[in-house]
Amino acid sequence: MNVFKQKTKRRLAIIVLMLVFVNIYGTLGFYLIEEGLELLDAFYLSAITYSTLGFGDIVPLTDSGKLFAVSTAVAGLLVSGISIGLFVQLLYEGTLQDILKGNKMEKTISKLEKHFIVCGRGSTGNQIVSELQERNYDVVVIDHEKECNEGLKYFLNGDARKDSVLMRAAIQNARGLAAVLKNDADNVFITLTARNLNPDIKIVSRFKDPDTEKKLKIAGADFVISPYKIGGHRMALSLASPILIDFLDETLNRNGLGVRFGSITLPTTSPVNGKKLRDSGIRENSLGAMIVAIIPPGEKPIFNPQASTVLQPLSQLLLLGTGEQMSNLRRYISRVT
Repeated sequence: MNVFKQKTKRRLAIIVLMLVFVNIYGTLGFYLIEEGLELLDAFYLSAITYSTLGFGDIVPLTDSGKLFAVSTAVAGLLVSGISIGLFVQLLYEGTLQDILKGNKMEKTISKLEKHFIVCGRGSTGNQIVSELQERNYDVVVIDHEKECNEGLKYFLNGDARKDSVLMRAAIQNARGLAAVLKNDADNVFITLTARNLNPDIKIVSRFKDPDTEKKLKIAGADFVISPYKIGGHRMALSLASPILIDFLDETLNRNGLGVRFGSITLPTTSPVNGKKLRDSGIRENSLGAMIVAIIPPGEKPIFNPQASTVLQPLSQLLLLGTGEQMSNLRRYISRVT
């Protein structure tokens, strides 16, 4: 829980405690001072006194009771004034709205399934979010900086290293998680925590120090990536094979050719299972998606598969095509005959 929430809840607690105190003070006072007064009547008398609504059929009869009524009314006015001041301060600072908005968002996030979680919204995190949102995936971003929520549909302000924060992000239902904080140790800790909370989740983690790579894999990361290594590799290719880089940029750029790489897993009930690639109808029904490789379960990838390749259940198809072609193919291979 961040400092702002703690401060807000503390102020709300003060308001509630003051109101409770005035009620107890007035109720016990009238009950002890006014002889023959029932406890419920004492509470009623206390409430109408400090609320300044005016007396009804029950009034203090003794001089002591009347003086006590004055003190109760003054205490009620003071408490009301302080409470209103604290409440206005909360509204002015915006912390109360943030809590109410945050609670609403957390309820929405708790219902998500097959979504992605991105821990850290730095330059790398921003790029990941942008790419996933471009593919119409639900993405929950976790960052300790409250200001990082701009332009995000789902955002949690908190420490991604904590179990409770990852649970608020519905990690038990998530499809994948990216740990891209600046500190390698934090990414190792997040990876370890995420793997413990969801053994089936796909985890990709960023590292800077080469010594961290092995630790991330031990912690449970499926993929470990160094932006510096990838950047260096890309720059080397730009020098050695500029045409290849231009092609990849044009292919992967959302403003370029409009095609992208993707992967689809064949369901066990898919009608294409057991068929040869030439007879599967994949290219025709996807309206042009190209199969770059096929990865049968537990086997090595088959690059540029032959038309005679037999499709097996749970094989992964690595594809090149437009978003529409990918959607067409996903519907086709998932239909039940």
